Amino acid sequence: MDHDRYRNAVRALPAPLRDILARALDDWPYEAIAAHLGISAADVEAGLADAIARLVAALDSG
Repeated sequence: MDHDRYRNAVRALPAPLRDILARALDDWPYEAIAAHLGISAADVEAGLADAIARLVAALDSG
């Protein structure tokens, strides 16, 4: 995989989605991410799914 493409795709994510993704990759539980960001665990789950979908789309299009 081209690491620059991945880094660029991650940087293109909106900041809240980058925050969710980074903490999820650091093995934070959804509840801890939610408390840290002041959102619900359901919003964390949805945000992570959105971030992953955007990354897949960005990497597939390049």
